[in-house]
Amino acid sequence: MRLFACPLCASPDAEPLLHAPAQMHPKGERFSFVRCRGCELIYLSSRVPLDRLARYYPASYLPHRGAAAWGRWAAFAEEGQRRIDRSRVRWARSVARLAPGSSVLDVGCGRPTFLEALARATSIRGVGIDVSDAGWAGDPERWARAGLALCRGLVQEVPLEGPFDLVCMWHALEHDYEPLDTLRRLKALTRPGGAILVEVPNYDSLTRRLHGASWAGLHTPRHTA
Repeated sequence: MRLFACPLCASPDAEPLLHAPAQMHPKGERFSFVRCRGCELIYLSSRVPLDRLARYYPASYLPHRGAAAWGRWAAFAEEGQRRIDRSRVRWARSVARLAPGSSVLDVGCGRPTFLEALARATSIRGVGIDVSDAGWAGDPERWARAGLALCRGLVQEVPLEGPFDLVCMWHALEHDYEPLDTLRRLKALTRPGGAILVEVPNYDSLTRRLHGASWAGLHTPRHTA
């Protein structure tokens, strides 16, 4: 499925940037990234059709499996995730006035350890949504103890009980086929005076310059923009 216009500003004017191999699974395919000459968004011009996308998110997809996917390195992976969650909790508390009972939505929550850590630190009401429930279905009691409400679906389609004091997207927006519509939906779900936190890969990072088309931040073809 080829895009002929930028998914952010709709400009048809784009320059070829790089051809990248599919990462993780399945192997053997290559995809093209371009840079919009209008708004400079970098996006995947050769997208996977939506009806074929599930094959790129199989049961073995690492972000849904957690530390256990790393085998003998599981303890290191788990500690790494804890550090990431602690950093995100500090960031969340620095930008939003969170108190016990505040409502927080995590869009693309995957394995919802961030919401769990934030609930432990601040006693918030955590809501997570993802297109797949693979990240939490295997341990429902754990997430229930944290008081999390978790639902499967697209944020544009699932009715959510807002507004929320804080809405987060941790490395989820770059997977989105309609990023502008999603950002508008996040704004509509956020309480006046609330905050929206979005984290995406940095194309200008040193690691991208070192690794080029093999940079993990491309996550080809799952990352679309």
